[in-house]
Amino acid sequence: MGTLTGVASTWAMDDECDEQMLERLLLLQDTAQGLEALHSNHVVHADMNARNVLVSSCSTSEIAMCAKVADLGLARCLAHHATHRTTNSCGTMSHMSPE
Repeated sequence: MGTLTGVASTWAMDDECDEQMLERLLLLQDTAQGLEALHSNHVVHADMNARNVLVSSCSTSEIAMCAKVADLGLARCLAHHATHRTTNSCGTMSHMSPE
């Protein structure tokens, strides 16, 4: 079905209905669960944005679609007790802090 960016572009922001809000919340919940799975295995995505979340049809979902975290090309493993990792080349330029 495309990326979360593409799916979100179809949502009407001015007159949002309950169905759109449910879609948004459930897709974001799927995304959060994907990130939780990565983090529980000591992996940091390093390039998380809506273009890196794929939306697929799913017959078992209440909204008939689900979200999957994708593009792990910049993902990094953390040491077992580490809380962060500093790098110079991670992320999408438009989503990085200026420093």
